[in-house]
Order: sequence, then structure tokens, then C-alpha cells
Amino acid sequence: MKFKSIFLTLFFLLTVSLATMAQDSQLDVIKQNAETALQNKQFVRARDNYLRLFTAYSNQGDYATAVDYGLKANEINIQERAFKEAFDLFRNIGQVITDAEKKTGKQQPQLSYNLASERLLLYQKMRRDSLASWQLQQMDRFAKAINTPAIYKNLLVLKMSNSFVFGRYAQGEAYLKELAQMQGDGSREEMNSYYQQLFAVARQSNNAAFTELLYNQYNAWNDSLNLAIAEAKYQQLQTEYNEVKTALADEEDTVRTKQWFIVILCIVLGAAIVFIFILILRQISLTMKARKAKRLMLAADERNERHSSFVQNVSAQILPAIGEIEKSATQLPQTMPQTILIQDTASALQSYMQHIERLSQLESSLTELYPTETIGLKDFFDELDAIVRPTIAPGVNLVMDTPKMQVTSNREQLKELLLHLLGNAAKFTKEGNIRLEYKKRGAQTFQFVVTDNGPGIPEEEQQDIFKPFSHVNQGILNGDGLGLPICSLMAVKLNGQLTIDSTYKRGCRFILELHS
Repeated sequence: MKFKSIFLTLFFLLTVSLATMAQDSQLDVIKQNAETALQNKQFVRARDNYLRLFTAYSNQGDYATAVDYGLKANEINIQERAFKEAFDLFRNIGQVITDAEKKTGKQQPQLSYNLASERLLLYQKMRRDSLASWQLQQMDRFAKAINTPAIYKNLLVLKMSNSFVFGRYAQGEAYLKELAQMQGDGSREEMNSYYQQLFAVARQSNNAAFTELLYNQYNAWNDSLNLAIAEAKYQQLQTEYNEVKTALADEEDTVRTKQWFIVILCIVLGAAIVFIFILILRQISLTMKARKAKRLMLAADERNERHSSFVQNVSAQILPAIGEIEKSATQLPQTMPQTILIQDTASALQSYMQHIERLSQLESSLTELYPTETIGLKDFFDELDAIVRPTIAPGVNLVMDTPKMQVTSNREQLKELLLHLLGNAAKFTKEGNIRLEYKKRGAQTFQFVVTDNGPGIPEEEQQDIFKPFSHVNQGILNGDGLGLPICSLMAVKLNGQLTIDSTYKRGCRFILELHS
């Protein structure tokens, strides 16, 4: 009986061990798939694999690894501007950290700091200054609990980059000077990595003044470090020279020895001169690179201005010509099919050029948000209903979930955007329902959801519907495909984003999420 118990115990342990090995092997495959997808720029696939790793390690109780993969997944969400998914995942990661604290009975300031750092990136991406500042305050509290020199330097770099992102240059320069004072506390590689983070922020913000200031500071630090190395080598050479000189003074036995000493001294001094000359050339080269970077940024701004001016000039030249064509067509017999085709084509071309001009204007002013006002939703929804209802097909039910609430946004731009979505729904829905809903998602976040029971949009085409000129083969008389890209840019200027719900399969559902 005793032998049987031992056998069963060993069998159970062996089974558990094999199961653990199989699970670890499966996780290694998922990790490899995630890294491969990321290298191939298959971001959605990489994110899904990272989420699987996040869930698996959370279930295993390996909370630190789970948080790491969760944050990698959210980096892709933020990059792809999937803000709703990012907020949801942040809540899940926060719950994992809470579970870790309950299980260990200890606070997890490092995990909380990493989570807050990723949230900061999201708020910077969304241009939410107040929330980004609040997040830095939380990170300051976590850094005090961690209490290491590296974490304070990292926090200082993040504070500096946040200041420059939101245009607080004086504050950013103060942080930069503070970083310069800390340079002696870390290795050259560590300080160089912090500067590289700041260069990335400069490139992302396209700020020429910040870039020039940063390059000057970096060059000064790098040159001072190189000069210190050169000085140390020079002192070493000077010491060796003194030792040789002393030895020769003690052994003045031959002139040949003195001659060799003179030769060695000349070589040493020549090497020192060459080394210093190389340092001077390097400093000149870095200065020229900084000036070149500044010129490139100014040239990029000039190209954007020329692009907008070119589109406006083209529109100004072509639109009158199209109008003349349309006017001339009215003088032809209206019973001729060619007359109708000419009129329709001219009208479509005129609309297409107007859409291109509108798209260019929106792209060039994307960082300038629309002015806002208080909007009563009941009257606003009633106005939309009166415009849309005459356009829907017989038998289609238009439902307006009218709330008695107020929101802060730009009335005219919001009206234009929602009318376009509702107009598309009316155009393609021949039976069933068209619904407009308002949903409160947070203290400062709300959504407008437009749902229809039309044919929907194929899943393989959904990722391109907000990209301009992605439907060039459908023919201009069937629509220019610029309506949704224009709506997407308008959503950004309304301080939000426009997305399609890929999980909805009974038609089409668009979600406009705004932040007041």
C-alpha cells in the first residue's frame, strides 16, 4: 500500500512537470511570434500575441513579466491610436499590480512606475496636458519609494520631454540644466541613452528650437568628457615624461640615451597634438550636423506650406474650369445620355477637388483644435433627425436615443461629421434600423455611436477606410472615398478619434469618442 502511494505521488509530480514544460514551450513560441510580427510591422498580430502572454503570465502569478508584456501590447495600441483599447488594458494591468501587492503583502512601486510611464506617453499622444502632469506627480511618488539614482534620472528625462511636448520651454531648459549637473553621477553610456530619448522627443515634436538647444547641450557634455579623457591621458604622458627625465638625470652616462629621450618626447607630443586636433575636428563636425538638422526641419515646414499652397492653387484653377464644363452641358439637349454623363462627371470632379482641398487644410492645421461651446443634446439630436429622416428608404426605422444632457464641443463641425455618418447609413441601409446613441464614458470622455443594418464593410477593407485615396479603382461617379478620411481628421481636431467597430457583424457601426 505504501509503495502504491509513493508511485502515485511520483506519477503526479511527473505529470505536473511535463505540463509545465509544455506550457513554457508554448509561451516561447508565442514570444517568437510576437517579436517576428513586430519586426515585420504586423502590429495588430504582435499586439494580440503580447496580450496572450500578458494573460498567461498573469494566470501563472508571474506579475512582473505579465506587466512587461501588457505594456508592450499597449505601446502598439498607443502607436495605432487605439486609445479605448489602451485605457481598457491599462485598467487590466493595474488590476494585475494590485493582485501582486495582495499576494506578496508589499507595494510594487517599480511596476506602478512602469505603468504610469506608459500612461504618460498616451496622454502626451492625446495632447492632454493636465493628465500628463498628474501622471508625473504619481511617478514622482513611485520614484521616491524605489529611491535609486537611475530612477530619478529617468524621471527627470520624462519631466523634461513632457515640458517640451506641451511648449513649456523655460521649464524644459531648467530640467536640461539639472540633467547636466547630474552627468558626473552615471556612466557615459547611461547619460548617452537619456540624451537619445530626448532626441526622439525632439524629432516627434518637430521642434527646431528644442533640437538646436539639445544638440548644443549634448555637444558641450560630450566634448567636456572627451577633453577630460584627453587631459587624463596628457597627465599620464606628463607623468611618464617626468619619470623618464628623472631616470635620465640619474643616468647621464651616454648622449645616446638623451637622444632617444628627445625622440620619444617628440613622438608623445606629436600624438597629443594629433589627438587634440581630432577632437577639434569632431566638434566642428557635430556643430555642422546640428545646423544641418535645423535646416532640414525648416525645409520640412516649408514643404508642408508649399504642399497646401499647391493644392489650393490647383483647386482655384480647376474648379472654375469644371464649372464652365457643367454650365456648357446645360446648353446641350437634356435627353442625350452624354449630357447627363458630362453633368454628373463635372459635378463629381468639382466635389472631388473640394474634398482634396478640405483634406489638405485639415492636415496642415491638425494640431489646432476647434473652438468649443456648450451643446444641448436634445435640440441637437432633433436637428439631425429633421435633416436625415427625409433621406432614408421606406421601411427603415431611424432611432435617435436623445439624452437630456449637455456636452462641450464644436457644434457645426460635430454636426457635419455626424450628418456624414448618418448620410452614409441612409444611403446603404434598405431595411432595418439606423440608430444614433450618446454614451458617457468618463468624467471628460463621451461617445456618439452610429449603427445601421446595411451591408457593412468587409473586414479586410476596414483598416483602410480612414486612409485617403485608398479606393482609387471604384470610379469617381461612385464616390471619391475622401469622406471618412476627412471625418477622421475632423475628429482629431474635435479632440477625439473616429473608429469602426470591427466586432459588429449585422451592418456597420462607427464610434466617435471625444474628450472635453
